[in-house]
Amino acid sequence: EEAIARNTWLPHLYSNVGLSALHLANFYKNTDNKLTSEYLFYSVQSYEKAANKGTNNPLHLYNLMKIYGLIGQFDKSYEIGEKILKIRLDYKDTFSVLIQFAELANNTDKAKEYAKRAYEAFPNNPEYQKMYEKYFVTE
Repeated sequence: EEAIARNTWLPHLYSNVGLSALHLANFYKNTDNKLTSEYLFYSVQSYEKAANKGTNNPLHLYNLMKIYGLIGQFDKSYEIGEKILKIRLDYKDTFSVLIQFAELANNTDKAKEYAKRAYEAFPNNPEYQKMYEKYFVTE
């Protein structure tokens, strides 16, 4: 906290704290639900700060998107995913993660939407072809 207090403008510091909190949440997940919840909450807060400080860096948004999905806040995950896609359409596996979260949420319409957008943006990507076929090609 002292390092962050001295360098509040460095988004990577917040990101590192968020990652550490996520690891601690994972460590306590089978033994202490209260600590697990507290560390997940702290992780979300830290990644939100990182994303706010590093506004054009999709890495912080990507990690925040994944944390929201991990804790079942899929609507927030979709919202963050959209911000990532506006910054950089081909960032990591953003489309794949969004499709997976939509499937976990049993939101077939959202999964189809992301599968279609991914395929249209990257028609030669085998993973996106497979996802598109899963939802749009009938046998």
